Amino acid sequence: MQQASDSDPGEGEGEGEGEGEGEGECEELEGFSTTGGTYYVGYILKVAVPCPVSPTSSYEWTKNGENLIAGGPPNYRISGVAERGLTIDSLTLDDAGTYSCVYDDGLSEKNDEAKAETTFEVEIEVREAMPAAGLVGLSLLASAMGVGGIAAYRRRRR
Repeated sequence: MQQASDSDPGEGEGEGEGEGEGEGECEELEGFSTTGGTYYVGYILKVAVPCPVSPTSSYEWTKNGENLIAGGPPNYRISGVAERGLTIDSLTLDDAGTYSCVYDDGLSEKNDEAKAETTFEVEIEVREAMPAAGLVGLSLLASAMGVGGIAAYRRRRR
């Protein structure tokens, strides 16, 4: 499957690395976007909470305020609902919406500090892909215009 987005896939990467309060350095997840954008039916959505996060943080993803559930039908296409990176295979028009992830700073109560929660949010738009006939039609139109242009040029030179 392919992934496509109108937003810059590199946008947001590398910002704030190493600023988390947990041990270790935060690394961007390869192939995941940290911004929303426009995707097409049948493509794969891969979105992740940007750095900084702690290696011990916990995550909970929602869509339009409803908890996402991974696994069997109708959610067999969804994975990572309790992880930093969320993946939805074979997007449909119904997958458009606001995706949110509530995550914590990874600190435990044994440190005498409550876990601080943060919400990350992205807006995802899903569009129908251009029909193959549309591409063929555009190709034929461009060819016809090219041939017509050459004929007009030759007539003008006479």
